[in-house]
Amino acid sequence: MKLLKQVYDRICHENHVEEGSKDAEKIAQAAMSLFQAGVFDEAELMAGLGEFIKRRS
Repeated sequence: MKLLKQVYDRICHENHVEEGSKDAEKIAQAAMSLFQAGVFDEAELMAGLGEFIKRRS
């Protein structure tokens, strides 16, 4: 879970997403979904969340 939090924090910071915002909540949900699907590698989590951000733009 520590890795998941680090990736979440980094993605939010890099994309200027304020903690506690609706966008941050959606990113957290996406991160949890990836984690629950068995994605435990930092680079894979970053890539998956990066794609999530791109699709939402």
